[in-house]
Amino acid sequence: MLIGVSSYKIGKKEIDQIEGYAFAVAKDERFRGVDTKWHFLIISNDYDDYADIKLNAEGNKGGVLFRYTKNMDVTVWLKTWSLLLTENNHRLHFIRDKLNYNIGSEQALRNLKKTHAKFIEGIKVKEDEAETVD
Repeated sequence: MLIGVSSYKIGKKEIDQIEGYAFAVAKDERFRGVDTKWHFLIISNDYDDYADIKLNAEGNKGGVLFRYTKNMDVTVWLKTWSLLLTENNHRLHFIRDKLNYNIGSEQALRNLKKTHAKFIEGIKVKEDEAETVD
């Protein structure tokens, strides 16, 4: 997966660039016959009319700009931050509901300290600066 993040409004230039990466992978002899799916994702706050037309072209759904499946599976996506966060928030709620899994911030912090102790050794967080995540 290749991810491009832009603070600019996505337009033809950015789409041409990420599609160019995808075409290069699709045609590269080193990747022929490799059983894998390639995803190229470009993320930004907004996109222009050109991107809107490509996103709404026949057969494109859910942020797909381009899909190639002849010799390998290559998909180019365009997502806004708001869409990406919304999609993943739904996944989080689905997992919480289906698995009845709800981790609190204190439990998460204990888990981080246990799992990544060598990376966070000596780091102090003041209680009034800490945020609570629901």
